[in-house]
Amino acid sequence: MESLVLVLAQSGMTVAEVARTLGEHAQRIWGIVLHHVREAHDRRDLGEVRVISVDEVCRARGQNYLTIISEPRQEGRPTRVLLAVEGRDSAALRKFADHLRRKGLQPEQVRTICSDMSPAYIKGISEEFGGAVLVFDYFHVVKLVGEALDEVRKRERREFPEELKGALWALRKDWSQLTEEERRIRERVLGGRLQTGKAFNHLDALRTLMREPDATQAEKQLKWWLGWVGRSKIPEMKKAARTIREHWDGVVAYLRTRVTNGAAEALNGIIQTVKRKSRGFRSVEYFTAMIYLVASKLRFDLPSPIPITHTKSH
Repeated sequence: MESLVLVLAQSGMTVAEVARTLGEHAQRIWGIVLHHVREAHDRRDLGEVRVISVDEVCRARGQNYLTIISEPRQEGRPTRVLLAVEGRDSAALRKFADHLRRKGLQPEQVRTICSDMSPAYIKGISEEFGGAVLVFDYFHVVKLVGEALDEVRKRERREFPEELKGALWALRKDWSQLTEEERRIRERVLGGRLQTGKAFNHLDALRTLMREPDATQAEKQLKWWLGWVGRSKIPEMKKAARTIREHWDGVVAYLRTRVTNGAAEALNGIIQTVKRKSRGFRSVEYFTAMIYLVASKLRFDLPSPIPITHTKSH
């Protein structure tokens, strides 16, 4: 029965649905899940972990977060959550370092860490994993400048409502996904006199150079881009450029390693789906257990709940 409980819970059923299906009290199902997830999680071998991603997931409304430390697909191992820690501060990295030490491992084994530009995460990485290469990936860098563009658009929208009417999605979506009307709006904005159009060109140029396969060439182009934006008269874009300059080593590390948080974002999507289906969790312990169950690729020391039968054919 315990094997069946875990299989059903991993399949996408909530604990409440598993309890109804098996005719058991939900609290007993939770007891089974917590016990076996804890054992399997503690038993895992992390000796080959060299690359990790650090991301966050909202646990509930308001400023209530978990830090998710995961390993992207590496050397035949699937993408998996390694540790979920309450909060989103430097302590999360310390707890992961301690987690490795309890297994008889050293934090120095981690050589590359992909994170956003959160000062708290950067502090924790510096303190606990100082020898690792810190990478700010494509997604986070482009998101930073994309948010600056949106600030420019909002500011000018108040002053020029007609000229920027309908521009939100016309500027956010990929060209191939735009309707004919949205394409006309984008062309009008880019051909106009507003800073929004110029800011979009900054973002578009950054996207292009971040995809440049030659790291040396990409680095040269990024230096040129910082100078170009720095000479502009758009305060929001200049602020974003300063942030990139301040985090130069981590941005360049992406150009050289191409390590991204893409896998972590995919895991975040799985976690959010579990949270929505369950309509939240009464405790961090329950939420963490479900994260490990669906996203950590745990191996349970239990027999298969589905009997294998052999029949003779005549």
